[in-house]
Amino acid sequence: MIKLKSSIIRTMFIVMFNGAFIMVLIVASLAVFNSFRQYNIETAALYENSLQEQQYFVKAEVDNAVFFINNMLKYFKLPNQELKESIESYQNNILNILSTYRFGEDGYLFGSAEDGIPLFSNGKVTKGSAKVWDLTDPDGVKVIQQQLKALENPEGVFVNYSWRKLNEHRPSPKISYSKAIPEWRWIIGAGIYLEDIDDLVIERKNLLYHNLTLDLLLLLIIFTIYIAISYFTMKKISVNFKKNLKALIRFFDNAASNYEPIDLKLLKFYEFNKIAGAANQMIKKQKAAENALASSETQFRLLAENQNDILITTDCRGILKYCSPAIKKLTGYDTQEAIGKSVIQFLANKQDEHILGQATEDIVKSKQARVVEVNVKNAAGNILPIEISINPILVAGKLVYYNAILRDISKRKAIEIEFNTYRLHLEDLVMQRTQELENKNDELKKNNEILSEMNKVFTGREFRIKELRNKVKELEAKLES
Repeated sequence: MIKLKSSIIRTMFIVMFNGAFIMVLIVASLAVFNSFRQYNIETAALYENSLQEQQYFVKAEVDNAVFFINNMLKYFKLPNQELKESIESYQNNILNILSTYRFGEDGYLFGSAEDGIPLFSNGKVTKGSAKVWDLTDPDGVKVIQQQLKALENPEGVFVNYSWRKLNEHRPSPKISYSKAIPEWRWIIGAGIYLEDIDDLVIERKNLLYHNLTLDLLLLLIIFTIYIAISYFTMKKISVNFKKNLKALIRFFDNAASNYEPIDLKLLKFYEFNKIAGAANQMIKKQKAAENALASSETQFRLLAENQNDILITTDCRGILKYCSPAIKKLTGYDTQEAIGKSVIQFLANKQDEHILGQATEDIVKSKQARVVEVNVKNAAGNILPIEISINPILVAGKLVYYNAILRDISKRKAIEIEFNTYRLHLEDLVMQRTQELENKNDELKKNNEILSEMNKVFTGREFRIKELRNKVKELEAKLES
């Protein structure tokens, strides 16, 4: 009896559970990998996104200031303005307003005029101060000169440089945006410190990490619940499966020795019922097959042992797997000596190897039987001509081995040689007789010519004799008269 402790049930349960575990583990790993990948992508893009966001924010503040100045400029030009003031006074009022403007935590606006004339900066109006055209940061950047390029660019310009914060003395990396007021040849700008962006990135990165931790924790909980459910579900399935499989195992135990069919009523699972039905049919066919096989083996053994021709079976490489006892008579080798050897070892020379090799190539291509004649060398060293009928055995269209019949054709070859000798002798006799007849024919032609001449001679004589007779008759007639 098969011990169910180590049966397929336990193996199936382990495989199914491990399969589910591995599948969920793979899915979980892919989810974790994707989460970390997304985390890395987002953190890698945080600085760039934050920088672009702050640049957009600063640009918006500058655009608002430029919009304000342009509107004030249009108002100043109105013809019906009652309280007219000087352009310089009007500009100073605007500068006072702009210098007090703040945005964000410590953001402010600044402005300069053409040729580096200061207008306002750092919360103060600096109009009238010394030119700052050559103002340079610690890295050698000409700050004002770079910002004043906005006078030539309607879209404004961004400038990277170092500048000190309002309440600090050391310069910090900064990026500013400047835009022109073309009519007054002013530029209005604002900037952001990169350190502020770094702080913002760290804050957002901590938030992303916190969200990633929560996602992984949730994924771990779902993974644990799924594994628990899978375990108990598969456990229940395996118990039910085991009960039905026991009956099937008992059947196969009995069928193996007694060919007893199984009672299909004992099996309640549809699949097992179908298996049992097929097994009953298999037992029935196996009995018939064994009886037929025993009969066939007896007939084949009698046929092979009493056959003058040699029956052999080889694999695809030509190695003998079976040969009938008749091989002893032809080659002088016992069956056991021959089995395991290559057919080529029995061939007489390289030409025979080539003939047999060409035949097997044709068989592989066409899947059809072939008959060839080759010479073999027996144990005594004698060369014997044989005829081999090779039949390929195919399984599912694939060549698996060869069956062949070997026949000694020594007597047939001797008869062929004798026949060829007699045929050649007969041809010589025919040629000799033909020559004699030709000679006789020539002799007859000569005799015919002689007879023809003689006939001509005799024909002339007869004519002259007839004339003489007529003359004689005429003379006799005259004498009588």
